Formats: sequence, C-alpha cells, structure tokens
Amino acid sequence: MDREFIGDSDCISSVGYDIELKDLEIELTDGSVYTYHGVSHLVYANLLRVTSKGWFYNKYIRTVYNFS
Repeated sequence: MDREFIGDSDCISSVGYDIELKDLEIELTDGSVYTYHGVSHLVYANLLRVTSKGWFYNKYIRTVYNFS
C-alpha cells in the first residue's frame, strides 16, 4: 500500500488507505507501521483533515480498530 507523507504531525509520518479492504496503514515517527482493519473512508478523510493527527489517531483509531 502506498502511504502519503504527513508533514504536520509529531506522531504520524505517513498514512495509506485501501478503499476496497478498508485497511488504514499508519507509520509512526518512530518507524513502526500498523495496519488497522475495517476503517471507514470517512475516518481516513477526517484523519487527513484534522489539525492534531496524533490526538485523532489516539482517540478514534488506535483504541477502536483491530490492527496487525
């Protein structure tokens, strides 16, 4: 999955989204990569839009969706 560089976050380096599988891939600034399953496109779009991506990630993704 291709990821888009996120330059305005202290927590997240890049994100990618597979619309068919509803998988959201997040690379953190420490280099770790997580794939979250069953994420709606709206959640992905909101992540890209919000000012604080780390806050949004922690509140609406990290503790909500299963990951691998």
